[in-house]
Amino acid sequence: MDSFRVSLVAWMMVVALVGGLSTCGGNGGSELVSLEKGTAALTTTENVKSNLTALSDVLQFVEDFMLAQKAFDSMAFSGTDCYSAPRFDPETGEETGEYVEECEETEPEDEDIEVNLDEVAQDIVDELNKRVFVDSQIEEETGTSVTYLLSPAVFCAEDEEEGGAPDKKPADDISDPLAPEAEECLDEEECGEDSEDCAEFLDKVPVRLKFTSPAEGEIEVDILVGAEKAHVFRLEFYKDILAIEIDWAEAKAAIEVITKAFEAEDEDTILPDVLEGVVRLELKRDAAGKFTLSLVVKEALKEELTVDGETYLIEVGPGSISATADKDSQTITFSADLGKVVMSFPYQLLVDASYEEDEEGGESAPLMPDDKADSTGEPESEAPKVSGTVTVQLSGYSFTASAQAKSESFDLTNVGLGAETSFVKVNGDTIFSLDLNPADGRTFDLNVALDGDDNVTWTMSPKFDLSLLWNLAKVADDMKDVPESMLSETWRFLVDGGTAQKILFGESDDGRLLKMLEGKLTISSTAAPAETVVVDAGMCLFGEEDEGEAPQTPDGPNLPADDPSPDEDGHELLSSFQVGTCE
Repeated sequence: MDSFRVSLVAWMMVVALVGGLSTCGGNGGSELVSLEKGTAALTTTENVKSNLTALSDVLQFVEDFMLAQKAFDSMAFSGTDCYSAPRFDPETGEETGEYVEECEETEPEDEDIEVNLDEVAQDIVDELNKRVFVDSQIEEETGTSVTYLLSPAVFCAEDEEEGGAPDKKPADDISDPLAPEAEECLDEEECGEDSEDCAEFLDKVPVRLKFTSPAEGEIEVDILVGAEKAHVFRLEFYKDILAIEIDWAEAKAAIEVITKAFEAEDEDTILPDVLEGVVRLELKRDAAGKFTLSLVVKEALKEELTVDGETYLIEVGPGSISATADKDSQTITFSADLGKVVMSFPYQLLVDASYEEDEEGGESAPLMPDDKADSTGEPESEAPKVSGTVTVQLSGYSFTASAQAKSESFDLTNVGLGAETSFVKVNGDTIFSLDLNPADGRTFDLNVALDGDDNVTWTMSPKFDLSLLWNLAKVADDMKDVPESMLSETWRFLVDGGTAQKILFGESDDGRLLKMLEGKLTISSTAAPAETVVVDAGMCLFGEEDEGEAPQTPDGPNLPADDPSPDEDGHELLSSFQVGTCE
């Protein structure tokens, strides 16, 4: 039961931070049109089906996107198929009561991109008709609204194929006791658990769906929880719009209702002190053959909570991200203009993380100088107690991208990371910062294309200039094994030269990372200017050799395996690169 409730509350909290789901008066006070149960059900399901099937038709041209298909093929990988089945006695053919699991390695398969939302639309309609639009759940009809009170017996009912033990194999078929078609439920007690959790939740927290119609052919649904009918969010089923929007200041009350209902079972639940902001996720039919999916932070999001006297905070500024598919022009356009994101949390959390063991039982990545040791000469194993706050700011994110079917390239314009420097600070001191093209409007343009050998090329303008400032010396006394190259220096990755620069990526026999076709790549550090890496046009950049292998020299023969690399004592970052001629 706890898993269902926790998942629901967690889902509501996470969406507040990263996504969107209208405020409780969503029709803006406009007069509602008359509505009865049959119309509510029919209009809702018709609008779902109409929009999704039309979108499916629009997206058929995506199957002709050459870049998307090649990217899809490149993601094909071998994996493992596992299935479970009851164990059978080899002599009697009877079930032993035990279950076994067998896994088989699978080879990657090339598959074509297929877009078909018709079945998805029908599944949604079937679920609504089965679990919501049931007369026994109608609580109230007013002439302009229909309210359904969800019944555990109806809304949480298991499908016929769900729950119960795996299907039994015939007693005379014992040649292969691990039938792939067997159910994947190893424990009968776990089968149907979700349904039981759902029913117990609805028993403690009544959930109502209030249907209204702001205009002919359009439906709005307010989700209300508890006896208080606290508003959670609103769904919109319009002729040309499917949307979900939430005002998190209102939803906070709903979260409190849910938490209160289960406080006897979970006394440690921590509710936010502040939760506010409005977010909207919308699918809109802009015209025949054209749809836009958008996520909009309409009002700044803010969540603040206190745990053991320490404050945790996240703020997300207004912004949006969207994708538009146009069947007539055979194009997909993406755009993003995301607002500033600010997070703060106790410094102790960061210090503790540097001392924690990873899930495999080994130690975490080093974050403190190697000479940090206790009186026995052994490395310290417990994090020191510290005070203060870590503040993280991502100043924004923006781009516009356009791609056309059957084209082997796409363009991104105004790619940027906000109008300010992004940073991490501890007690006001900057320990890391990031700047992109600070002298060139903080944006750049990028064309991504495939050449005749299916290698990827990037063409950038006016240039790409990324600076990473490291100042972990400020926290080195508290952290475990801070790399020397991050104590106090700035790394710079600069691609410039001419009006545009072009880089070739792709697999090669010589192990190169990239080849400069036009312009110049410079990788540098303020701590080691003499080791600056420069890749001129026509040259290639190679990575560090694997340990134990002979270092490869693109310009000449391999060095002997026992011969120390000339970069052995060099800068940690810069010495990992080599520049040479390309094969």
